[in-house]
Amino acid sequence: MAAVACACVYLKNGFPNFCTTIQAANVLRHINTLNHVRQQSNTAKTGVWSRLKSLVKSFLNGSKLLIRDVKQMGALKRRSKYLLPITVEKMKDLHMKKLSSSLTREEFLFVIKINKDLRKVLAPLILFWVPFLGYIAPLVAFMFPQHLLSSHFLTESQQKDVYKKQLVARTAAKEEMIRLFAQEQKLKELSASFEPNKFPSFSSTLLSRSHKVILCEMWGLTTWLPVLMPERKLRREMLVYATADVLMKLENSESVILQDDPLEKECMIRCLLPPQSVQDQVEYLEKWFQVSPDVIVKDGDPFVLALFPIWVDWLKKREDVQL
Repeated sequence: MAAVACACVYLKNGFPNFCTTIQAANVLRHINTLNHVRQQSNTAKTGVWSRLKSLVKSFLNGSKLLIRDVKQMGALKRRSKYLLPITVEKMKDLHMKKLSSSLTREEFLFVIKINKDLRKVLAPLILFWVPFLGYIAPLVAFMFPQHLLSSHFLTESQQKDVYKKQLVARTAAKEEMIRLFAQEQKLKELSASFEPNKFPSFSSTLLSRSHKVILCEMWGLTTWLPVLMPERKLRREMLVYATADVLMKLENSESVILQDDPLEKECMIRCLLPPQSVQDQVEYLEKWFQVSPDVIVKDGDPFVLALFPIWVDWLKKREDVQL
């Protein structure tokens, strides 16, 4: 400011012999440039700080919502201590009505979802409460929301972005699995045993570990960590879907699921990728309900359901060839 004042005085009263008017104008221009740069720097710093505070606030709000749902999940678990954790034997007893459930289908899926959310956000939540590192947790988590954050922390637009990324990744994995079934001899022999009116029965040993990892990606079971025990993950996920289907049949709520509103969501969960016409979605779910949970009750291995989308794709191609 002092330099600006001096320059103004010089312009008003005249410059000393060693300074010309042009030099004074250059000095003023340089001072204005420095002030502009300083203002931009201050604005950038303020913007970064505001952004960081906004992320921390969103992280805290999301944590509160998650804690609320965890409490509700705990109450539901206490109410249905005989059903959870779910096993094949419990699912069979439920299917044969030897075991009654105090949970509805929606409540059961809610408990499963919150358990998954807790595992997903555990790392950033722990990091958030570490002194001096707490501000890093929201920043890192929001950089990878697909793997480190649940829906509690995301806005509606962010959830849509995560959904699109998951859809692209899962569709690519499904296409890769279909390609392997058409090229690898072992998988070609397995697909040769497919029948149009009967879901195939097979052993999980027919698939290699790499095949099971791709199936995990297709079903959206991957995280930021390497896929460990993919067969176990797939078996547990298919068991959850089959149990939910049993509860649905006990409630006679199949017609509700086949309505327009939850239709695309239910198809996305069951790996109809990418989303197709309403008629295709209804046919896909009807085929699924014909197979699940009876195939698990019969074979005793939930893993077989993991190949359901591949079997449906084979049926569709067979129908196209016949036409």
